[in-house]
Order: sequence, then C-alpha cells, then structure tokens
Amino acid sequence: MIESRQYVEGLGEVGTSVGNLVTNVRDLGKLISMRDEAYARIQTAGADNIGKIAGTRVSMVVSYLKEDYPVLQKIGKFPLRLAKSLVKANSQGKYYSTRTSKAYDKARKTADEEGKLGIEPAERTAIVCPSRTNFSMSPDENAQHYVFVFEDMAHEDEESERKSYFQLNNGPIVFYPVSASTIDGENPRPLTAKNGSTQNFLWFSLLDNRSKLVGYDWRADSNIYWSRGVLNKST
Repeated sequence: MIESRQYVEGLGEVGTSVGNLVTNVRDLGKLISMRDEAYARIQTAGADNIGKIAGTRVSMVVSYLKEDYPVLQKIGKFPLRLAKSLVKANSQGKYYSTRTSKAYDKARKTADEEGKLGIEPAERTAIVCPSRTNFSMSPDENAQHYVFVFEDMAHEDEESERKSYFQLNNGPIVFYPVSASTIDGENPRPLTAKNGSTQNFLWFSLLDNRSKLVGYDWRADSNIYWSRGVLNKST
C-alpha cells in the first residue's frame, strides 16, 4: 500500500509503496525512474530529503547471460508478469532465470542497435555494461553509463544553480551485478534455471555519500521494502 506522499516542485506527487515488488507495481503503476529519483533527491535536499534515509526499487531491469556482459534497461511500466516471477524466485532464495537466452538477446539487440545509431546516452533505453564486475559511474569514469542512468541529472544546471547527482553524492555511483560465477554456472544454486537469461530488478540505495545501484538484490519478495513512484506528474 502507499504509505506516504510528498510533493516535489517540478516533478509532482511522489508516493512510496511498501510491500513486495508486485504490490509496488500495482500500487504505483510505474516505479520511479532513476532520473526522477535523482531529481527528487536533488530538489528536496535538506530536512525532508527524499532518498536520505531510504533507497528505492526503480524502473530498470538488468539482464545477464553466461559469459557475456550485463545489459541495463530503462522500462516504463514494470511488467507485472516479470515482477511475479522475481517475487516467486526470491521467495525461494533464488534469482529468476529462464532456460533460453531470448530475454537477454532482446535487451542486447536493443542496446547494440541504439549504439550503432549514435543515439545519445541519455536518450537510450538499453546499454551494455563495461564490466561483469562492479564498476563506477561518474563524469570522468564510464561517463556514457553515468549519463544513461541519470539523464539531465548527470549535469549541473547553472541557470537554476541545480547540482548534478554526482555533486550531491560527493562521488561516483557504483553498480553491483550478480556475480559472474553465478551467471556462468560455477555456483548455479541461486538460479532457477541454468544457462538462460537471468533478469533482476534494480535497487538504488539511499543517499549517504556512496549511493549504489544494486543488481544483485533478491528481496523482491520482501514486504518491508518499498518503491517510490510519481503519482501525479507536474506539467
């Protein structure tokens, strides 16, 4: 259920749904994007700072395949079917994975095609990670990925004196994937199926001068975690 609502100037009413991922999707319609969450954190910096004491599930998915690089995807409405599959797998202490590479191949094709077309990182819907292990994103390190994730919040706005998320965070944002050994089958116990696509939701951790984008989280089934979403967007 939606347990809190907060108006953010220039964005709209931001609600927080507490419950598992399926509950969040049903409550909010759309989970908050990384861009909007970053904007809300920047805009409300102060006593009531959104993201100061609580992170959020966001409207992104990461797809993995054996011996290949993960793909980050921005999505609009989080697919309810995928949310249900993630909740079911996580309730068993596992990551949701399939017996085919179809889901990964689709995400990878989108990322590759957008890259070849020269679409600006902020406008892309999918991007291949530069590493199978943890990597940092900042204006100087993996800058394309940093802009892909944060869009216009990757840069300061001199006219409005708005900070960038990098400035608010006082440093890079690190992405943490599911371990390559798990995806490659060296430690397959946490997977629901071997050698196919593994998909997971993403958790954007609280603002504590070391914000993290977590791709290995398996708490989609937890009823004490939450997601934010923009309920009534400003026009």
